[in-house]
Amino acid sequence: MKSTIDTQAPGGNAIIEKVEELDDVFHVHLRPDLRDTEGEWFWWSIRLAGLKDQKVALHFTREHCTTTPGVVKSTNGGKDWELHPNTTDRRVDLEVSHEEVFVAMAVPYLPKDWSAFLARCPSTPEVRLQQLTTSKRGRPVPALEIGDTGPAVTLTCRHHACESLAS
Repeated sequence: MKSTIDTQAPGGNAIIEKVEELDDVFHVHLRPDLRDTEGEWFWWSIRLAGLKDQKVALHFTREHCTTTPGVVKSTNGGKDWELHPNTTDRRVDLEVSHEEVFVAMAVPYLPKDWSAFLARCPSTPEVRLQQLTTSKRGRPVPALEIGDTGPAVTLTCRHHACESLAS
């Protein structure tokens, strides 16, 4: 399998600036892809493929790209994630154990996760899927309404894509 480092990962986002192999370690220099974001942004998620049994060092070319506990990785296509604590604010050292490994700032929360959550919700008149609004890009923004009439409590979370840390 050809060695590949790219953003074909769940919630994939990064600009890979440079990859070099030095002393049997693949050094990957990267930063979050801000695209149309105003200001700074911290989210990144990448895929390492064809690097089984290799050492990889991720070098972030800007600050605040890791969390205090570390980053997360998945070895089963993004189904399960585990904490990888071997990090500093600008570097992550990995020993790649599988043919394909996803690495991210935090566990991504994707439409498939929302759909799985909804599938576990009871089908009753008190549990209703609604459209809260439409995004700037014309996408529906869902809301789950629970309860009947009367006093209400509003809970909001995940205001930004992939921010699973917030909730």
